[in-house]
Amino acid sequence: MFLKKTPLIMALILFMSGVNLLASAFDATLPGYVLPNPKGGHLFRELLHLVLVLLWLLAV
Repeated sequence: MFLKKTPLIMALILFMSGVNLLASAFDATLPGYVLPNPKGGHLFRELLHLVLVLLWLLAV
């Protein structure tokens, strides 16, 4: 009932759902594109390691 009265909110919800779907698909396929690349694989692993270390430091 509320969404019928405010169609802009429904449009916003659908738009953000689409953005989330695209971001999830990109997040799932990015390692497959970067890791086999000789130039990008090493950098990706280093960035992943850095993020994991920072998360570990924040948790301690």
